[in-house]
Amino acid sequence: MEKERIAYMDMARGIGILLVVMGHVEFYSLSLRRWLSLFHMPLFFLLSGVLAAGDSQRRPFGEYVRRRARRIMIPYGIFSALTLGVEILWALWRGRELADVAWYLYQTLCLQGFSALWFLPALFLSQTAFEGLRRLLKGPALGAVLLAGAGAALWLKGPEALWYLGREDQLWARMLHEIFEMLLRVPVCTGFVGLGYGLGRLSGLRYGLGKLSGLGYGLGRLSGQTGSPASPSAAGCAGRVLAGCALLGLTAWIAGQGEMTDLRSLTLGNPLLYGAGAAAGSVGVLLLCQGLAPLAGTLPGRFLRYLGVNSLTIMATHLGLRVLSTGSKLALWAGGGDPEGFWWKPLILGFTLLLEIPLIEAVNRWFPLLAGRGRALSGGGASQFDHR
Repeated sequence: MEKERIAYMDMARGIGILLVVMGHVEFYSLSLRRWLSLFHMPLFFLLSGVLAAGDSQRRPFGEYVRRRARRIMIPYGIFSALTLGVEILWALWRGRELADVAWYLYQTLCLQGFSALWFLPALFLSQTAFEGLRRLLKGPALGAVLLAGAGAALWLKGPEALWYLGREDQLWARMLHEIFEMLLRVPVCTGFVGLGYGLGRLSGLRYGLGKLSGLGYGLGRLSGQTGSPASPSAAGCAGRVLAGCALLGLTAWIAGQGEMTDLRSLTLGNPLLYGAGAAAGSVGVLLLCQGLAPLAGTLPGRFLRYLGVNSLTIMATHLGLRVLSTGSKLALWAGGGDPEGFWWKPLILGFTLLLEIPLIEAVNRWFPLLAGRGRALSGGGASQFDHR
């Protein structure tokens, strides 16, 4: 059961990081990017909460924070330094001033994070905030505080945005804006962690989604199949795949009702629609991967798991170290120089992932701390999402 749980969670992370990279390919259609932006980042926070629900170990809070910092904030600092180094070399090569690099340094130090690296301090702060709250509160009280915190943050975002309007050219205002945005983001992300935790605790099953995973099981029972929520029958797997696809379709419909959203800047449009779309899309991916868990040993399944386990490295390097831009240039060359060609966009994704593989292998072999793993933390399937 534990191996199945790890397999489907790794596959979900793999799909998530694929969607993140796709979301940063500017040549995909606006409607697709709007759909991705609804749930591809909330998915990672929700996964973190599901894993917290399955963690039977309860360490002292100080030890928990230290371990989280070692897994997340040390990679954040090192990857940020590498990214800043690349930006300095790029600016010197292009003959540009280093003012932007100084701003990127400030974003790093105030935990706003430069580019995709914003995700790492947001994950650390939301995980530790949720862990502290769940030690103090139980049941409905915990859910009420999480919901109130996310609502308050979104409400405060409006006055903060109005205050910032017209002050964008003032350095002190820009600096405060970055801090406010970072702080307001944390309760929203913590809410997604709490949602994942609640789903994982519905029936106390460590397999992941608790009673929600019984959806496919129930369909299997109706068709006369055997199995259990943790080890579903073929019909149960098919039921989960269909349910996951239905939720992803619902997310697409919700995305069509609004504009582009962005969790980093808390540009969420209608918060209720955003929350519904984020939850539906994230749970849809989880159910889809539960249904496909028997295929985890196949080549596509193993590749998805590989991407999932190494999602931190991909998240930190595909933009900051210009892997995606290099993949785009290679795709343009391979596609005959036609940016409108049908195969160009899939080629971008393919070349980017190929370029990521040597980086991943180098990090895992020689610099495991960059992947959130130390010698004592490098067990199979371990990643920055694990609450250990």
